[in-house]
Amino acid sequence: MGLRPPAPTPMVTALALSEDVEAGTVLTDDMLTEIKFPEKHLPAGAGTDRSAFVGKAIGSALPKERLIFPSDLAPEDSPLAMQAQIPAGMRAYTIPLNSSSAGLAAFAIPGSRVDVLANPPATRSEIPTESDVVVENVKILAVDSGTTVKGVPATPKHMTLLLSQQQARRVDQAQLHSPLRISLRNGGDLQTAEAPIAEPEPDRGRARVIPITIVRHNEFSTVLAKSRNGRPRKSPSLDDPTQIGQLGRSR
Repeated sequence: MGLRPPAPTPMVTALALSEDVEAGTVLTDDMLTEIKFPEKHLPAGAGTDRSAFVGKAIGSALPKERLIFPSDLAPEDSPLAMQAQIPAGMRAYTIPLNSSSAGLAAFAIPGSRVDVLANPPATRSEIPTESDVVVENVKILAVDSGTTVKGVPATPKHMTLLLSQQQARRVDQAQLHSPLRISLRNGGDLQTAEAPIAEPEPDRGRARVIPITIVRHNEFSTVLAKSRNGRPRKSPSLDDPTQIGQLGRSR
């Protein structure tokens, strides 16, 4: 009676890195490759599910072809994990919270959306105006150093927002002249107010040429006048050939 062939070794699919990665790298699908591994030899905890790794930040530099583990990921409350939440072209910008905004910040957690308001202080001779909305519908990345709901302190002092470069410059300019305040939005409210369209300024740099007839003792002469502010301005006379070349020339 012949010997039976050995049973095939069960194989499992594990995930490994397809390239070298640096600390803070946000994993994409093409950075992971699948490797067939003998089930009995697969290290405990080795990653097998792509969804558990794609979009997450790596905590330390790792070489190509190394198996990846959940412990390789940066903790959710670490600075590297917050950096991973900043899309290309966006910026994280931190604003201080005054007493009124600090109370609201207890309800504005990472992931919430807020508007930022400012009201420049008026002088004694000016009547205070309504506040301006500096930026609208921006996402909170962190409250103080907390990037998760559990990490939000009871009385926070700072809030980090996800802004475009233009929004970051606008907020930075606004807080130079006025304390900033936040207003909490409904998470599903994505509507923003339309910016008012500024009326064009009148073009004061272009002069209008207006012909004017002057009567002196039954003699008529015509001159050209330039106007920049609605009032005619006298120019050389058409009756004097020596002055014709000066017509239309600004003084």
